[in-house]
Amino acid sequence: MRLIAGIAPLVIACGGAASGQAVAALKFEVASIRPCKPGDSRPAGRSMDPNASGTPGSLKTGCELLKSIMAEAYGGYANGHINPPPLPPIEGGPSWINAAYYDINAKTEVGAPSGGMMKGPMMQALLEDRFKLRIRRETREGPAYALRVAKSGPKLTPFQPGSCLDIGLVTPLAMSAPRSQPGERPILRGVNSGLRNGLNQTWDLRGVNLEFFAKVFLGGTLDRPVFNETGIEGLFDVHLEFMRDEPTLGAEPADPDGPSIFTAIQGQLGLKLEPAQGPREFLVIDKVERPSEN
Repeated sequence: MRLIAGIAPLVIACGGAASGQAVAALKFEVASIRPCKPGDSRPAGRSMDPNASGTPGSLKTGCELLKSIMAEAYGGYANGHINPPPLPPIEGGPSWINAAYYDINAKTEVGAPSGGMMKGPMMQALLEDRFKLRIRRETREGPAYALRVAKSGPKLTPFQPGSCLDIGLVTPLAMSAPRSQPGERPILRGVNSGLRNGLNQTWDLRGVNLEFFAKVFLGGTLDRPVFNETGIEGLFDVHLEFMRDEPTLGAEPADPDGPSIFTAIQGQLGLKLEPAQGPREFLVIDKVERPSEN
């Protein structure tokens, strides 16, 4: 099964919505929406820039594909904090949304909402107001993978507490995350991955459970959800080296004969990925219009 090109399973710490804020009540008060022209620069990856130009309560998308803006608003930051991959696929809507790029600059005069609030609930309200967007969630059975124990048995390294910096990703912290020392590049719990050389990929994940590993890293890399059916509890350090089947940034593979992710999981971790069926969430567009004039 093909790996999805260009999707990196790197994720960062998540933090909940600010206490006392009513998600539905927060809206941008001023917004400029400009269609992008050929030749306008376009950012790569998750691009919405909160607090643009150092101004609290402001957000700038840059020239971004409308469908990507929707995916971030309703998937990546739906509840005001970052949601790790995979994000729900978007279905429906007119064909023009697949090629329409917009530069959105928005600002609120009330308080200083978090970046996650602006990228998620506040962007949702803006899309629904200016693009007349109506979107709903559906959960349907579909193709998936099940992560199971291979016949050879698991080859997992137990996590050693204190070996990395806990930023509250795998198990959210009840207090502020500890800070590293100046100049230090700490090993973070659960997020050290994505070291690439052409087609080759290396993951070094500290202190992850297999539920998180299956859903976030495998599900965020393959083209279908992955469900953990190993029955194995606990936290582990996962080191995995494999070869993608599509190039990264046009580079050549350092090891063109490297193992696929399926072979690597079985040989290096003693686990296996098998085809299965399972629930998957979709975002379905019922209505969307080109934006109203500024």
